[in-house]
Amino acid sequence: MLPSTLSAGCLSTLHSPSFTRKNNDRSSGESDRDHTSDHHSEDLLSGTKLLIGLPRMVLSSARIPLTLYSFNTVGEGHDGGSEEEEEEEEGEEEEKQEEEEEEKEEEEEEDEEEEEEEEEEEEEEEGEEKEKEEEEEEEEEEDEEKEEEEEEEEEEEEDEEKEEEEEEEEEEEEEARLLLLLLLVITISTFVIIILVVLSTSQ
Repeated sequence: MLPSTLSAGCLSTLHSPSFTRKNNDRSSGESDRDHTSDHHSEDLLSGTKLLIGLPRMVLSSARIPLTLYSFNTVGEGHDGGSEEEEEEEEGEEEEKQEEEEEEKEEEEEEDEEEEEEEEEEEEEEEGEEKEKEEEEEEEEEEDEEKEEEEEEEEEEEEDEEKEEEEEEEEEEEEEARLLLLLLLVITISTFVIIILVVLSTSQ
C-alpha cells in the first residue's frame, strides 16, 4: 500500500501546475535568456515550496492507508484480545461454577454428616432413654416383686397368727369342757354321797 501511495503522490506533484510551469520556464529560459531576475526568484520560490510540500503530500497520501492498516490491525488485535478475554472470562466463570459446585457439594456433605451425627446422637439418646426405661421397668418389677413378697409374708404371718389364735381358742374350749366335766363329776359324786349318807342314817 505505501509504495503505490508514494508513486501516486509523486505523479500528482509532477502533474501539478507549479511543476509544469517550472519546466516550461526552464525551457523558455534556454530559448530566451532575457527574463528578469524576479521571474527566476519566483521559480526558485515555487521550486522550494514544491520541495517543501512534497514530503507533506507524500505523508498525507500515505496517512490514509496507514491509518486504515493501523485500524485494521488494532481491530484485529482487539478482536483477538476480546476473544481471549471472552475465553478467560468463560474459564473464570467455569472455575467459579466449579468452585460453587464444589462448595455446594462440600456444604451438602457437611449437612449430610451433621444430619448423620444428629441421627446418631438421637439414636444414642433414644437407646439411652430405652435403657433407662428398661432399668426403671426392671426396678419397678423388682419393687413389685418385693411388695408381693412382703404381702405374701404378711399374709403368711397373718395366717400363722390366725392358726395360733384358733389353736389357742381350741385349747381354751377343751379346757373349758374338761372343767365342765370335772364339775359334773364332782356334783354327781356329791349327790351320790349325800344320798348314801341319808340312806344309811335312815336305816
